[in-house]
Amino acid sequence: ISQASMSVTNQQEFQQKLDRDLSEIKKIQIEMQKLMQAKQALAEKKHENELVQSEFNLMDETAVVFKLVGPILAKQDVAEAKSNVEKRLEYLEKEIARVSTLMKDFEKKMEDKRLSIMKIQESYKKAVAMAQAQAQSPTPNQKVI
Repeated sequence: ISQASMSVTNQQEFQQKLDRDLSEIKKIQIEMQKLMQAKQALAEKKHENELVQSEFNLMDETAVVFKLVGPILAKQDVAEAKSNVEKRLEYLEKEIARVSTLMKDFEKKMEDKRLSIMKIQESYKKAVAMAQAQAQSPTPNQKVI
């Protein structure tokens, strides 16, 4: 009876470890999805700003640029507008790199959790095999006929 209760306890421990790791993987997947959406939005903004920058490169210095400030179009210096777009592009590139690094970190964490689950499963299989072997082997008080 004690072996059976230990076996149930061991099964519960293995299941708890698996459930904990699976829960962590799900959390990581949710964060990865958020990061992928953020990276996509940043890439779209970067593309838009690159288009604006290419338009600025086609303009001459005498061109007039307007900036939308609330409901009003305000006149803006061309050099200042170009500078703002360049700074925005630099910022977006840094943010994309930061998000990419975070994604790699989360991928590593997910892989670590997958390996942990595999180890738990292997340990469980070994424990079951040992329990079966012990159940099949005769005890010292039993005689094999």
